[in-house]
Amino acid sequence: MLMINKKRSMSFILSLMMIVSMLNFFNPIYVKALSKSIKVKVRVEANDHTIIPEKEVEVSNFNLNAHDDKLKDVQGVKALHGLIRVLESENIDCKDKNKFNCSGGYINNIAGVKEGDVSSKDGWMYYINNKYIDEYVSYKDINEGDSIVFFFLEDYEKNTYSYFNETYLETKIGKDINLNLLGIKRDFTTGKEKKEGISNAKIIVNNKELVSNGKYVITDSKGNVNLKFEKEGTYEVSAVKFDKSGKTRVISRPYCKVVVKGGSIEVDKTPLKKSIREAEEILGKAKVGEAIGQYPKKAVDSLNKQIDETKVLLNKNNLTLDEVNNADTKLQNAIFKFKQSINKDENLGKVISDVVSYYEGILDNNFKSFDFITTMALRRAGINTDILAKKINIYGMDNIANNERNVMTLIAAGKNPKNYNGKDYTKLLIDYDYNEENDAAVIAKAIIAMDMAGVSYNQKKVVEELLSKVHDEGNGKLSFGKIIAGDLDDWGEWEDDEYIPYTDTIGWALIALSNHKDFKNVSNTIEGVKKYVKSIQRTDGLIDNAADTSLVIQALISMKENPKDAYWCIENNGAKISMIDGILKCRKDNQFMNNPQSGMVSDISTPHVLAALVDLNTMSSMYRKLKYEDISTPVKVSIFGDKEVYNGGILKLEAKAFDYNNLVIKNAAMMWKSSNEKIATVENGVIKALNEGEVEITAYIVGNESIKDTKKVKVVAPPKIDYSNKLKEEIKFLVDHYDVYGAYEFLAAPSAVISGVDKEKIANNIYRYTKNNTALQNAKTIIALLGSGLDPREDKSKNTTINYVDTLEKAQVKDGENKGKFIVNKQSDENCIETQAYSIIAMDLAKGNYNKEEAVKSLLNMLNDSNYKNSSSYKFIKTEAVAATALANYKNVPGVEVKINELIEFFKVNQNKDGAFDMKAGSTFINSPIATGAVVQALLSNGIDPLSWQWCKNGNSMLDGMIKSKFIGRDASTSGYCQGEGLNFENTEASYYAFSALVQMLNKESIFPMIEKNIINNNEKEVGTNPEKEEFEIKSLITEKEFKLGSDVEVTIKAINKTKENKDAALIVGVFNKSGQLVSYGAVEQNIKADENVTLTAGLSLPKEGEYTVKSFVWDDLDTMNPISKFIEIPVK
Repeated sequence: MLMINKKRSMSFILSLMMIVSMLNFFNPIYVKALSKSIKVKVRVEANDHTIIPEKEVEVSNFNLNAHDDKLKDVQGVKALHGLIRVLESENIDCKDKNKFNCSGGYINNIAGVKEGDVSSKDGWMYYINNKYIDEYVSYKDINEGDSIVFFFLEDYEKNTYSYFNETYLETKIGKDINLNLLGIKRDFTTGKEKKEGISNAKIIVNNKELVSNGKYVITDSKGNVNLKFEKEGTYEVSAVKFDKSGKTRVISRPYCKVVVKGGSIEVDKTPLKKSIREAEEILGKAKVGEAIGQYPKKAVDSLNKQIDETKVLLNKNNLTLDEVNNADTKLQNAIFKFKQSINKDENLGKVISDVVSYYEGILDNNFKSFDFITTMALRRAGINTDILAKKINIYGMDNIANNERNVMTLIAAGKNPKNYNGKDYTKLLIDYDYNEENDAAVIAKAIIAMDMAGVSYNQKKVVEELLSKVHDEGNGKLSFGKIIAGDLDDWGEWEDDEYIPYTDTIGWALIALSNHKDFKNVSNTIEGVKKYVKSIQRTDGLIDNAADTSLVIQALISMKENPKDAYWCIENNGAKISMIDGILKCRKDNQFMNNPQSGMVSDISTPHVLAALVDLNTMSSMYRKLKYEDISTPVKVSIFGDKEVYNGGILKLEAKAFDYNNLVIKNAAMMWKSSNEKIATVENGVIKALNEGEVEITAYIVGNESIKDTKKVKVVAPPKIDYSNKLKEEIKFLVDHYDVYGAYEFLAAPSAVISGVDKEKIANNIYRYTKNNTALQNAKTIIALLGSGLDPREDKSKNTTINYVDTLEKAQVKDGENKGKFIVNKQSDENCIETQAYSIIAMDLAKGNYNKEEAVKSLLNMLNDSNYKNSSSYKFIKTEAVAATALANYKNVPGVEVKINELIEFFKVNQNKDGAFDMKAGSTFINSPIATGAVVQALLSNGIDPLSWQWCKNGNSMLDGMIKSKFIGRDASTSGYCQGEGLNFENTEASYYAFSALVQMLNKESIFPMIEKNIINNNEKEVGTNPEKEEFEIKSLITEKEFKLGSDVEVTIKAINKTKENKDAALIVGVFNKSGQLVSYGAVEQNIKADENVTLTAGLSLPKEGEYTVKSFVWDDLDTMNPISKFIEIPVK
């Protein structure tokens, strides 16, 4: 077992193993050695490359002490023996700690791949014969013929151990081989394992992702993949799979060696022949001309030329698979371009674009989904299938009416209706007894759906059932509708059934029949129905309403008729009104009404009209054009994303590949490049801006750079916004609140001091917890006391003296499972991340005596163990941010810097649209000052400005978002900040976190270093300003003769080093009360060379009331505080 120590809390097994192993960490293992040697196969896999492919080595029980002094005279041959032997066989020096590190059998570095390099949950593990091993490598015996795999995982909670069903295969050129990628997913909490095929994993051959015909070769739903090799040689096959973010690998690298000898390849030309037939059929149906729906002669000639070139290649001898694939891609691309060249109605194009913009505006509305008509219309209007697939409505109840709509929806969204989430939606349509169906519309839509899906069904029988529903209206007119069952009338007599024609049913029937004109009576029925439809056309061109008229338009186009023909126009006052005129008069903004007089838009008419318009735009039917194809070839690439990025920033672009049906190809293999890498680089769509300027970013299909898209991106200077006035205004708001409220709790105390409130006033009104019986309350009290200039070791309150620092020092657990934690109250403190974090912060401020390394390790363990997130004390962003603050000073501890980076990324991902953060604590509090304030202190503690442009969202800063939770009450005492936006009552915790955040953002510094500057121990309260040795001479460079209470001041002096050696110096600008005590100060430190003079500036905020003097002088440093210059005094009025 090679998991890192910080992960052992994840399960009882891991914890127990750690304890057992620790018994041997300090006591060498002395056991009798055996000399027998064995042969084993060993493979070593990093997370992103193979360190050593499977290799057989002969292993004996050699002395391990040279590699780990804790291991002596180990009995038997262990897994560690095998690892060391295979590494040394590849000239990796296992005695070099930079290349290999093992302690007591716990490995954290192999070939320079170290634990903690990738994430806080990474590390080395090993399996033997594809079985999980729960022993250290120094303990586990190995046997003759064992296969051992050492692998580095990026996140043990997400990782699945993977392996191929074969590790060695011999084959011939051109012969198919099948590999099955299997995975063992282990839950480290329960110890349970699950074995299954791994789907959608990219295949890697000789450390390169395998690409075929512009697409990555991936495993199917059961983990299977077929491979074929064109040349002799030895191929090392592996695989990779990432999580949804695309950042973390979630499987270990599997391995299979394939040796290809002899044979010859017979290239399958079938796909190329199919593409040629398809292109010829499209040309055969195409009409050449300038009218809408026709194709330009130039486009026809271009496609003919590509067909001819492809036929020449087809007859070439010794064609390679790559040549066939490239030719097929070129021809498919030519077909796509030909389809795009169709003459469109520009006027309709503008209307279509406007309606599409309406739907684009509701894409983020979780309460709106798309039915089958909407999905098909939007697909034909150019919305890509990735977007549509997220919005489709799939009916759950299994019946004919639902399934036929589901089939059309899925095809439009680019999904397979025969296998969507494991269900075949076409089966019921095929097996259904239509003789039992009375609704002609249901039968018609079933025919349309089955034709679109390309399934085999009894077409003649189903069409006959539809024809049986036709109704004779007389005079050669026919209709489709519904029979309304009779009922009892007012006299108690039974009424006859009544037939009612429905225009929407007629539309569906015509669309269905248009594809089956070769069947008996279909053409005659169509003509009769058209006569009936014409007879009910209104003077405004409509037939019943906009939705039904749109269906009729689609039906005519499906029958290859033109709805604009004179036959379908109405004479009205000398003007000819078409059905198209009629539906366009129903437009209201970017939607459509049922009728021109309706006054309100319709969710039924809008998608139906859009569907008719997109068919009219190209005079082609969506019911003929939309099909599902299992095999698709990329013919187009489109880049999506912004066109501008700030210098020094990152911009994420997305590229999608499409086939000629505008279907998004999921596994398209794409590369990216930048036209000028001095301005910006790009990798996997992520642009890093380096210098101002303009750059072209290109995404293209691997192996075919002609299929590409290019986007111009500008790198511009980031904006500079001065928030200081707004911050000062908000700080004053809270200063006034606390002045009236009269109690300074936790962060409010130091925030008020830094804001210039009289420190004595704050000290006299510190809020103390009644019982103070938890470690968290002790930590908060220490911070409040230090922030107001009081001594937490000698807090005099209510005739008692309390040493809070001593309480926390004694509360740290020395050993056991809670080692390093601060626990005063087990129930409250044991599982509380905030307790641990604030205890560390408080002890550091107070310079307490505690085991820092164990405290930090304990905090890391809690953060890395998802079980702690189930604690009632866990408050999402707030909790993680407090932890990031505590860890900021301990980046030298292994694992800390990686965890901080993860947390910062976590904050970035979860920043809301207003620029602030929400807090989840039972309920969700929007724009929470608590969560936002915690993030502010975390970022500043780690050297990041929370008001920088990098942390603005939609143009909103954290300040903008947090202020949304500001509350103005009846007076200052009831005003402050709410827990979240819209709650309308002040919350104490929200107010002091907001106060702290505002002060920190104004000063661009975490509050805790600012507290340190204001900490004055009891024996140092009266600070001398008269030096024993005047090593520095200072001169004032400011013109002010006095300062005003409540103002922010800066003092600039010239300091001259009068000694003969370089000296550290700290310029102090101190505020002294009338008793001569130093109340607060600002400081700046610098090393000044001998005889050199420098200009130093320091600033601070002055109290708003009281009697004070500002003195400027030089200390030797901020710790000893020995004055080494005379002082300059300026009164405060």
